Amino acid sequence: MAGRILGYRERQVLEYANSTIESEGVAPSYSMICRELGIATRGEVSRIVSNLEQRGKLRRVGSGKVRRIRIYQPSC
Repeated sequence: MAGRILGYRERQVLEYANSTIESEGVAPSYSMICRELGIATRGEVSRIVSNLEQRGKLRRVGSGKVRRIRIYQPSC
């Protein structure tokens, strides 16, 4: 699954999370992602984030905390 090309929504969520972290210093909440990208539910965002995490594109840290997304930057 790691080698598969990102889907449209996965790419959108990853780019939005990355830009929010760069500009604000914190990850967006699932609610913010819903509003900004027009995704219907936080559950859908959670599923997309889970897929990105499985593919090694980001990590979720902590348990039950908001803004827990961390972008994975592999070392060279």
